[in-house]
Amino acid sequence: MDADTHSNNAIDYLYNTLTQDEKDNLSKVLFPNTHTKQLNILGKVRDLEPLTVKWSKQLRSAMQPYAKALETAIKDPNKVEDQDMQLLDGISHCCRILCAKYGWDDIRQALDDDELTTSDLQAIAVAQLNLQGENDFLATPLRVACMVMRTAEIQSLRLQTIFSGGMPAKH
Repeated sequence: MDADTHSNNAIDYLYNTLTQDEKDNLSKVLFPNTHTKQLNILGKVRDLEPLTVKWSKQLRSAMQPYAKALETAIKDPNKVEDQDMQLLDGISHCCRILCAKYGWDDIRQALDDDELTTSDLQAIAVAQLNLQGENDFLATPLRVACMVMRTAEIQSLRLQTIFSGGMPAKH
């Protein structure tokens, strides 16, 4: 079983342990219900399209420096906090590549100025990955980073539920 399949199985397992209320509280950014072809970032609707090999290769290259952080996070999901800034840097790099592909100069400038939210970065990456589909093996490192973020969110929600006495706080 490869790392991608193992991670998907782990996320599915964790997701299935949640109550419906907990599932309802997961962010729509990391857990989208639809095959997103449009995205609203910085007040504009952005159209997405499947990436050609040229762009997928760039995403893969952008995530290579973070391979060790991804491997650590996959092996021990409790270590995600130790790797989160590195993974955010990798996702930011991938978002810059997508900005170049789509001509999103305003988003690139917002990235340069640290004016995007983490949710904006995650939304861009997850929406593109959903559109790419599971068979784009070149996007696997970015897909794994998103899986790590999903796992971290589920774990955080579970802790929040435990410490709040059973009901997660609404986001």
